[in-house]
Amino acid sequence: MDKIMERLQDLETYTEIISVAATFEKSIFLHDPLVCGGAGWYIQLALKCIADINNKICREYGFTGIDYPETLELLQRHKVYPDWLVKNLAGKREFVPGQDNEVIEGIEKEKLYELLTETLSDFRYIKKFVLEYIFQPGKVKCCQTIKMNRY
Repeated sequence: MDKIMERLQDLETYTEIISVAATFEKSIFLHDPLVCGGAGWYIQLALKCIADINNKICREYGFTGIDYPETLELLQRHKVYPDWLVKNLAGKREFVPGQDNEVIEGIEKEKLYELLTETLSDFRYIKKFVLEYIFQPGKVKCCQTIKMNRY
């Protein structure tokens, strides 16, 4: 459980960094390599973090998922994530590192800007739904001190 909480904290950190990039006007975002490149890097880290969280939840609760799409489907079936969130995350599979893809380095800046705005709220919802699932009665496996904001 501690590993899940650590990765949720990492995801929160990446999400906050990405949210700063989202404050830039589109024209500035597209022409500033530091902002655009940094956003791409942290989106990629956040998506990898989500894949790790999914795998850790599956292991913790005895679900048997093999890859990113399968773990998403399992977590949807076990009511960790709602249908709409799974659909959004499944649509980002091509950007998850380690999924036999080129990831974000080759993506067009316009598409990266769209991805930025599309993923930000999804990243925040991941934490909400995971915490709701693991802290519902009968799910908590051990007593822990949690140093995270609830949502």
